[in-house]
Amino acid sequence: MGANIVKALKQLGVPEKTPFFRFHDQETAAVFDSHRLLKCMLNLLLKHDVTNVGFRVVVNRQKLTGTTKWAAILEAYEIDKQNMPYLLCNVTDKHLKPFAQDAMKVILPT
Repeated sequence: MGANIVKALKQLGVPEKTPFFRFHDQETAAVFDSHRLLKCMLNLLLKHDVTNVGFRVVVNRQKLTGTTKWAAILEAYEIDKQNMPYLLCNVTDKHLKPFAQDAMKVILPT
């Protein structure tokens, strides 16, 4: 993790053993190395469907249920490429259809 991130978390008073801090009377989680976490999630989605079982995800006061499939993400991307303005303007084929070495990179150029 970058030294600047470590310094910022220390200034916020985030303890190493419990990575949470209070901000405006709300508990906030400090996610370390978030870009690598997202890369791991992407790699898992490439191989497996993810079903929302046992998670308490609530959107607009309704519990979110269902299965996420990589094919659905690719379909949304292809539909978006045909429309203007693009909603996924920073997403490229390299992000969603990575080749050998690109699949290992954490940050891809846009």
